[in-house]
Amino acid sequence: DDSTLDVDAALGESVSVSGMYMENLFTPDADLTGITDERMKSAKINPLGIDVRTTKNGSMERGRFLDYSNHFSSQLPSDQGKNQQPAFLLLDGHNSRWDIAALANMINNNTFTFYLASHTSIWSQPNDAGPNKKMHGEIETANSEVNKAVDTASVAYLNGIIFTAITNFIESEHRMLALTGSNNNTDGWCGTGLHPVYPEDSQLWSSAIDT
Repeated sequence: DDSTLDVDAALGESVSVSGMYMENLFTPDADLTGITDERMKSAKINPLGIDVRTTKNGSMERGRFLDYSNHFSSQLPSDQGKNQQPAFLLLDGHNSRWDIAALANMINNNTFTFYLASHTSIWSQPNDAGPNKKMHGEIETANSEVNKAVDTASVAYLNGIIFTAITNFIESEHRMLALTGSNNNTDGWCGTGLHPVYPEDSQLWSSAIDT
């Protein structure tokens, strides 16, 4: 239904800004020593099509943001984007987001970018106010479950942790939505007053203003 589609879109956003996504990270002959997740062992490839990229310092850099803008545009529904309905992208004010080429690319793809005031994203941005914390917890849990008795952490070993975390995250979010009608993603949108659009009733905004 529409709510599930909305959550899927939010999932795509929530796990891509801080570490974007690449196909075929898990090759058929990948060294899976230490991997305990049977779902990945049975696949031995990247069944989710997850594309993980990073920078040397582990954080988003301005020079990489054009790459992200292309990724974002490629993930838009068929009725949004260039020559279609507009899309809206909410970003925090980190200087890595202020890349002219990336902004021009967004505009060319009919995407309107809104920058939130610095140090407010924890209560004003749906990702930070909802699924990011859950995803962080899933990574910690996945890391605690792998076999640490290995001499070196191969790329496949580290990718296995990411695979397990994201798979569990998606399954948990869909399960919560089916059982309760909401999950971390919908709570993030609701708590920030963006969906439904009732900023005057936003619990997170009200709490931030009070403190």
